[in-house]
Amino acid sequence: AVVSTQSTGHYHQYRQYDIRVKRRPIVNKSWEELPILSLIADDKHCYLGNSKGDIGRLDLRNQKEVHKFKGAVGSVRSLALHSKEPYLASVGLDRHLRIHNTLTKEVEHKFYLKNKMNCVVFTDEQIKESAGEVDIWEQLEETGKRRKISAD
Repeated sequence: AVVSTQSTGHYHQYRQYDIRVKRRPIVNKSWEELPILSLIADDKHCYLGNSKGDIGRLDLRNQKEVHKFKGAVGSVRSLALHSKEPYLASVGLDRHLRIHNTLTKEVEHKFYLKNKMNCVVFTDEQIKESAGEVDIWEQLEETGKRRKISAD
């Protein structure tokens, strides 16, 4: 099936399109009261995040809300689904990366990040480490103490 799912931004609605049938949406539903900022879908479900911090899972077959994920506090800016494992990652303005298990519906991992994140992505690439790798901090020279600048 050639089905696309999109959010309307400030109008707290999500839409499904089937481009084989027509250009107008085949499903146009409201979700919560606040703008939908992030959306990701797989074959059966659509995951939505809004500006309050709500993360919901909707069933695409009957357009009903299946579950709300707990844990997010600030605005959810980005969602990502793992391609092989049942994990959903979310980041937002509360500076936390949360990894939710989509089967148990629990937060598996929660990491504090120093910056406000706008995007999260799962990748299949492996981290490559060489045996002879030298730590870059060991190569840097020590510069000495910092001088205070007077406000004269």
